Amino acid sequence: LKSLDLTNFETSKVEDMVKMFYGCSQMTSLNLKSFKTPELYDMTYMFSGCKSLTSLDLSSFITPKLENIPRAFTSCSGLKRIDLSNIDTSKVTNMISLFEGCSSLEELDLSSFNTKNVIDISSIFKDCQNLKILKIPNFDTSQANNLYRMFSGCKSLASLDVSKFDTSKVTKINNMFDS
Repeated sequence: LKSLDLTNFETSKVEDMVKMFYGCSQMTSLNLKSFKTPELYDMTYMFSGCKSLTSLDLSSFITPKLENIPRAFTSCSGLKRIDLSNIDTSKVTNMISLFEGCSSLEELDLSSFNTKNVIDISSIFKDCQNLKILKIPNFDTSQANNLYRMFSGCKSLASLDVSKFDTSKVTKINNMFDS
């Protein structure tokens, strides 16, 4: 499967998109601009393994009910650009391996992410080896208990400001900056 025309999909009542495009390793383009997602609460593994996608525009995704997003983009190794500016993460508790293995990403702006309820954020950027710019100014880690391998393998990051991270509830922090 290399491309899909989903322009006529009616998604306004869809609650669960778990593994929707999981393992679509040959897909080179995906237009989701017609997707309406007011009821969506679970995006677990949604695009995981879509290693031929180079860009993904999810700006049409309005997600006031989103709770689960772990591994949504894991192993999207060809992804160079992703627009998540309208994704509402205020109810999300789990961001495990969200971008793990997105080795072609050079810049990632998550300024709009609200992480106040996230408990597990382990391996979120693991092996994003070409990531040079990471914007996470509003990352709230006050509820997080797991930061394991959070930035492991981010070999191209020249600087990172984590001075506002609250680690008072963290029980796993090993390998956070490994490699």
